[in-house]
Amino acid sequence: MNDEAIQLSDYKGKIVLLNFWATFCAPCRMEMPSMQALSEKHRDKGDQSIAVSLDEDRKDAMKKWITKMGLEFAITLEGQAVGDNYQVSALPVTFIIDKQGQFIGRILGEKQWNDEQTTQFIESLFIKD
Repeated sequence: MNDEAIQLSDYKGKIVLLNFWATFCAPCRMEMPSMQALSEKHRDKGDQSIAVSLDEDRKDAMKKWITKMGLEFAITLEGQAVGDNYQVSALPVTFIIDKQGQFIGRILGEKQWNDEQTTQFIESLFIKD
């Protein structure tokens, strides 16, 4: 949100959850607090959550919503071109990228990112090297 460019290559050596969302998508908005909790929990382990907004021309409204929700992980605004590159056709969708920068999975639909099952899955990614 600070107008700095985000490049996925900057996160090599870290596990990245690349989440595509939009403010008009209710399930997307519903999963954001749990993504924030996951980001806080794994910040010191190297996990990086990055949310790519597919909203267009709503920058001010989005910034207000993000601030209101207390979201502090990386969120890019107006990421339609990135969504096209990843062939995003439904929201929300999250791509999981390993420490070597390789795509290892995709999760379609709303997820509770801080539940026990997801926590175990994320923990297993840190062990897998």
